[in-house]
Formats: sequence, structure tokens, C-alpha cells
Amino acid sequence: MAFVEWLKYFFGSFFVHKFAADSEERGLGTPLIGLLLAMAMIFAGLFGGSIAAFPSYYHKSSDYTAFLYNAFAKEGGDRLNISVENGVASAGKFGEELTAGAVVNTFTSEADREKYSVGGYQLIIDTRDAKTNYNDFVCTHKKGEQTLTHEEFLKLSDEDKKGYTVYLDYTERALEITAEKVEGYAGWLLASGNEEAVKACKALMSEDGTVPQNNFNAVYELYFRYYYPELVGAESFGKAPTMRTYYVNTYMQAGQDGKLACDKYLIVLSDIAFTYFYSNDGVMRGLSGFLSQLGDRSVTMSADYAAAKGEVDKFMIAMNKATANMLSLNYLINMIMVLLFTVIAWAILGAIGFAVGTLAKCPPLKNFTNTLKACGSFLLISGFLAFIFTFSISFALSGAGAYYYGLIFFIGVFALRSLVHMILTVTNYRKQQKAEQIGENETV
Repeated sequence: MAFVEWLKYFFGSFFVHKFAADSEERGLGTPLIGLLLAMAMIFAGLFGGSIAAFPSYYHKSSDYTAFLYNAFAKEGGDRLNISVENGVASAGKFGEELTAGAVVNTFTSEADREKYSVGGYQLIIDTRDAKTNYNDFVCTHKKGEQTLTHEEFLKLSDEDKKGYTVYLDYTERALEITAEKVEGYAGWLLASGNEEAVKACKALMSEDGTVPQNNFNAVYELYFRYYYPELVGAESFGKAPTMRTYYVNTYMQAGQDGKLACDKYLIVLSDIAFTYFYSNDGVMRGLSGFLSQLGDRSVTMSADYAAAKGEVDKFMIAMNKATANMLSLNYLINMIMVLLFTVIAWAILGAIGFAVGTLAKCPPLKNFTNTLKACGSFLLISGFLAFIFTFSISFALSGAGAYYYGLIFFIGVFALRSLVHMILTVTNYRKQQKAEQIGENETV
């Protein structure tokens, strides 16, 4: 019987004031369970809505799909294809051997732009090994109005070097590792006077004093480590600045003004893919994910244009599903903010209830803890309604829009139901007082 009463309180407080009024006899454990379940349901609404809505708005993004079909489905010698195997992409012309060194960049190549840029959309395909596809970066040192190259900075005395700030600037160029360059890297290491650097370099060299080709990358990474000690740790992905980091920082992350450098593109690297596009309703959409989650597949297999278009669609929808891990992590991080706002709103509502109880001389509300418990009993159903709301609006808004509007909706429903509870509590208390007074007068 007690369990049945608890179920009524847990699930029915939002709808029946009498159940919510029983909070005085309950502990804080039940509202806390409701809070956790509410967070889980909001997460499910955001995550599930984002995954489920993608096919709908993808098929309503005519400019974007025209761009994709032009690159991967059109008839002719310029048609491209991408194959993913064991989480690694290879690319090239359709019908030809796909390689791990394919490069297409409509941002920097006029020839590529004429072939593959449609409707303002840009395409980057760079399937070179992400860890060893190094960026031809620029390192400078600045102090006040003075700017020095790294070579100029190294010539300064230790005393003169003080006060300078080092800057790493990625460029749009990839570093070409040649035998001549590697010879220079090894020569500098051997002449550096650093015993560890000399020992590590010699270990990478042959007995005849040359560096075998399979050690070119290792020698360059060793050179970067000792020639640019101030920059060690600045690269977030490889052992030296990579093109992958350049692409991610340049096109995937917003600048200081909060805007993207470009919001209409598809970028496919050896291990990751990300894209931004606009659906026909003008809403910006985006997705990004690791290719290891995609499984083994090719963008297209059919030479026929109509069949190839369908295969492109399937590939993009599969890529959306492959973003699930990254997307879930993103929403889990965002849920921390939802939880924080909820706890703050809960505390404020408890304080409002206490103030209302004091001003209205209503004892049931004057107990802060009881008011907290009563308001907390509304979290579960508020979360369920927010789940329905966020899942539904994901078909009309971007992920960020669904998140912010979902948060406002959840807090709004929670606060509104709590305020209604306070009004009903005061009203019922006054009715009870009036009835008691009438009963006392009749008795007299």
C-alpha cells in the first residue's frame, strides 16, 4: 500500500495538487530521483531527435545535395569517390584506384573550385595519413611591436629572449618531407650539442650516416621537438603541427567573433569527416564524426547517375549515425549546464515559496525544505514533456537551437507548475482557515 502511495506521489504530483501536498511527509530522495530521470529524458530527446531528424532535413537541403551529387554522382571523368576501410579513408576519381594521398581543395585550388564547388559549397578531401601530414607552419616571437622569426630569436642571448611570446601560425600548405630536408634536420640535430637529441637521431640513421625513408617522419618529429621546444605540446593531435589540426581549427571551430570561417562545406580527412550546410528552411546544420564508426563502405558503387545519388544519400545518413559517439559526448557535456540551471531554478523557487508563505502567512509554504520537495516533485513530468518537445523541434531547428529552446521549455514548465502549486497551497489554506472559523462561530 505504501509503495502504491509513493507511485502516486512520484508520477501524479504534477497533475494532482493533493499528491504534491504530501511532500511534507516525504524525503528529498524522490525529487532527486526525478531530477536524474529528467536529465536523462532531456538528453534522450536532444540526442535521439538529432539522429532521427537528419534524414528529414538532409533531403530538404537541395543546394547541399546538388553539391554532393556533382562531386560524387555526376557522369564524367571528374567524378570522385571515397572508400572507408578499417576507419581509414582513401579517395580518387571514380572507377580508378583510390589512394591514401588524394587531395582536393576548392578553397585553395581554382581548378578544383571550377569542378566541385556548387552553390557556394566547398570541398576538401585530404586522405594523407593524418598523423604525418604535417603543416608548413610559421613560428614567430613577439615582444611589444617587435616581431622575430624563430631563427632570429635563437640568435638572442638568454637574457634578451626574456619577455617574448611565441606564436604558432598554421598555414594552408602541407609540409613536403624530402630527402634533402631530412638531411638538414639530421645535420642540425647532430650538431645541436644536445646528447639526447644526438643519440636519438643516430638511432634513426643507417650505418652509412643516411636516414632511411621509413624514418623521415621520425627525424622530422625529433627535429621539431628540439628546434621548437617552445611549441612542444601546442599541437593537439600529432607530434608536430599537422594539416588535420589546421583543418579542424580553421573550418570546424568558431573564431573570436563566434562565427565560422565557412559554414558551407564538406571536409573528409583520413580519419574524420565534418560538414556544415543549410537546409531549405535556412537553418544551418552540421555533423562531424570519426570514420572508425562508419564501417567499411564507399560513397558510391554505381556508374548510373540515379543509383549513385541514392548511394550518396545512404553514405551521408550513415555518416550521421557514425557521429553518435561524438554527439552523445557533446550533449552529455551540455547536460552539465542544464543540471546547473535546474538546481539554481529549484533553489530560487524554494526561496520564492518561502517568501510567499511568509507574506501570505501560509505555514505549508513557510518551511523551505518542504517547498523544495514539493517543487522537486514536478521535475519528472517536466523532464518528460521536455523530452517530447526537444525531440520534436529537432526536426525544425539546429542542434544548438533545440538545446537552448529545450532548456527554456523545461525550466519554464517546471517553474510554472511550481508557481501554480504555491497559488493552490495558499488558496486551499485560506479556504481551510475560513471553514474552521465558520465552524467555530457555529459552535459558539
